[in-house]
Amino acid sequence: MSGFIITQFRVGEYQTNCYIILETASNECLIVDPTQETEFIIDQIQKIKGIPKGIILTHGHFDHMLEVFALEKLLDVDTWMSQKDESIKDRMKQTAEHFLGHVVIAVPPQRLKWMNDIQKIPLGSSYVEIIETPGHTPGGISIVIPTIGIIVGDLMFHEGIVGRTDFSYSDKKQLALSIKKILTYPDDYILYPGHGRLTTVGFERAFHENI
Repeated sequence: MSGFIITQFRVGEYQTNCYIILETASNECLIVDPTQETEFIIDQIQKIKGIPKGIILTHGHFDHMLEVFALEKLLDVDTWMSQKDESIKDRMKQTAEHFLGHVVIAVPPQRLKWMNDIQKIPLGSSYVEIIETPGHTPGGISIVIPTIGIIVGDLMFHEGIVGRTDFSYSDKKQLALSIKKILTYPDDYILYPGHGRLTTVGFERAFHENI
């Protein structure tokens, strides 16, 4: 019988939440936002006997994708992301060095597949669904895992905190609409953010009554 196991761990200098979505009937898995610590991530995949089928990026910021190129090569997989964040992805190295304050050796993902809204990505005998949730970045997406929850990237966080919108390409109105979209899902859906602790749709709804 098909089901999912979500493995979470924090990696990199920004302690980004990386996730492995494992479909239990096939052991096929998707890796979400694997920014740094490539060897550790591969070790985690091996521990759960995962069969990697691809990488998904919730958005184009460097702290979610710094070492994706290495994983593409080592795991022989493609990377899914929104083309709307392509220009952000292309500036990954410069942006990383600006925020981290040191030189980084990094190559943007090369084996790219562009994602669309309401797109289903097969995983074993099931699928995950991609929904567009822009605002923090133009190409922000969330990953709906049927009956379980949603990986929301940097759209929203625990206790009503929301993603930054002070970048030139950010949009507060779009962010609000994206959060409203997430809040239409069942109360017991777990929300898996890009940083910090997990939460649920029901818990967060109280913090966004006036959005």
